[in-house]
Amino acid sequence: MSDYISINVQETEPAQSIHHSARTKTVTYLVANPNTVTNFRHDLKSLNNNQNDINHVSDYFKARELEIKQDYRENNNRSIQKNTKLYQEAVISFGRERFEQNNQANILKATEDFCLEFEQKYNVKILMSSLHLDEGHKDENGTIKHNYHTHLLIENYSFDTHKTGMRKVDFRTLQTELAQSFEHLGFERGDPEKKAQRLEQIGRAHV
Repeated sequence: MSDYISINVQETEPAQSIHHSARTKTVTYLVANPNTVTNFRHDLKSLNNNQNDINHVSDYFKARELEIKQDYRENNNRSIQKNTKLYQEAVISFGRERFEQNNQANILKATEDFCLEFEQKYNVKILMSSLHLDEGHKDENGTIKHNYHTHLLIENYSFDTHKTGMRKVDFRTLQTELAQSFEHLGFERGDPEKKAQRLEQIGRAHV
């Protein structure tokens, strides 16, 4: 079970996702000092060098959503549907033991490679990848059991195709694609719905 890797995708509020990963607000359920390894990508690259800009991400996303809606309307001759999820968050969950047997740099490299393949296949942008190393729970002996996971912030729109891309995702196929990206590190394809795997996710209240 501890060799499994799996992915879940859900709608998110993008600014909140960034603040959560940047630990700009107190998180009460951490089992260690705040510790995330975050890489901002594409238009958010500047945040890697200037964390103060995180305070303004809400304004950025408000303007960005207007740009997307305008582009869609101009190129599709209709308004984008109100229930369209323009921002989604994928969470990659790593089996604890296998994660701890790997070099963190290799985990980060495999994650970046997966992001590039994901973007190319689905015509979306991954604006942030954030590896969280400070969440989990303590067992009955007080031993920390880390819940290692990575947040991917997805902008679900292409200004080249003028369409959303996540509608094309088959989530069972996505599980397989993820496992293939990490199999060289010893991870196996998981299923996020299986109870045994979810036991490793205790303490992740904001996934």
